Amino acid sequence: MSSLKSWDDLFYAIETNIDLRSFDSLISNMAKQRATFIKDLKRKAPKKGEFYDQYIDYIADEDFALEKSEHISYQLAIIGLSISLEIVMRNIIIHRFKPNKNIIDSLFKFKELIKFLTSKQIFISGIQNYKEYNELRCINNCLKHSGIVDKQLTSANSKWHLEKSFDGGQLKDAYERLKNPACLFIKLLVKEIK
Repeated sequence: MSSLKSWDDLFYAIETNIDLRSFDSLISNMAKQRATFIKDLKRKAPKKGEFYDQYIDYIADEDFALEKSEHISYQLAIIGLSISLEIVMRNIIIHRFKPNKNIIDSLFKFKELIKFLTSKQIFISGIQNYKEYNELRCINNCLKHSGIVDKQLTSANSKWHLEKSFDGGQLKDAYERLKNPACLFIKLLVKEIK
């Protein structure tokens, strides 16, 4: 970011660098691979006979394993997007305010980041789509640390059930629901900081 000469350059860089295509293609490719693989297995199935039942069980086992891989692709997309947005937010703060090293190191803690921005009269909880960004951030933390829903996530959105693990459908819905609003939040934050 040091080669940027103005806030307009920075804003343009953020507009063009929050790109969901890599995360979306990860998910899309996994879903396509699953569908293609299962279709091929079904096409190669033996005629009813001695090995038919075992082959059908094999297809079911493979589909289950591929479903788990698809679930992991949503986890990776959520974690990757969340980390990317955190890095953008941190870099904006560093570029704009030039804080000392101790403050920079503390910005990885969300409460410290909020505290720092509040000291600059920037109240992020009032920015459009903050709730969606915060929910994405909380899902990311749960996925990275325990794999189960914690109190912070249930506080961010009460639809999540405390101490429950995530299933693929929930993560798919969450990613699709939160990705665009979370990115918009970061872009609006840049405008606030500017």
